[in-house]
Amino acid sequence: MISHLSGAHHDGSDLYVSNSSPEFDEVIQVRLRVAKPNLPTSVSIRAVYDGEPRIHAATISHETDTDVWWVAELTARNFAQNYRWLLTGGEFEFAWLNAEGLSTRDVSDAADFLLIAHPPAPTWMAKSVAYQIFPDRFSRSAHEHTPPDYFVKREWDQLPEGKSRNTGREWFGGDIWGIADRLDYL
Repeated sequence: MISHLSGAHHDGSDLYVSNSSPEFDEVIQVRLRVAKPNLPTSVSIRAVYDGEPRIHAATISHETDTDVWWVAELTARNFAQNYRWLLTGGEFEFAWLNAEGLSTRDVSDAADFLLIAHPPAPTWMAKSVAYQIFPDRFSRSAHEHTPPDYFVKREWDQLPEGKSRNTGREWFGGDIWGIADRLDYL
């Protein structure tokens, strides 16, 4: 990563991505903000469609007193669409911008920005409450259980050991019947 240049920024927020949950094959706009005076002469995005990289030119969208905003169109052709920015010329000479930052070397796809094509969440979810229960520690029922030998049996009131060789092997005896017995609590 390069540190002598700063001021190029992109993230997955609404300010930079026109639709963060696009439908499959939807065309969206992605934006890049570059601080003045470190301006490239050209900006592109590199997207991978079905394993094949493609370059799309970006154009200047608008300027402020401190920044220049670039915009490019990206098609969500894959359900997980990765892309990164290419900044060339000017102070940048040649630099990739991905989720890890700016780099003057070619970078792998692993740190590319990622856009997930899926339908938006149902509207009812915004006002919902969801519980995630870890059965072993939620409630123990009257059913008798014998844990497999590789578990370390603990008393219900005992605290977990913490980080040790037993982490992930401690068994407190909570079960699905214990959850059913306490549905009124939920």
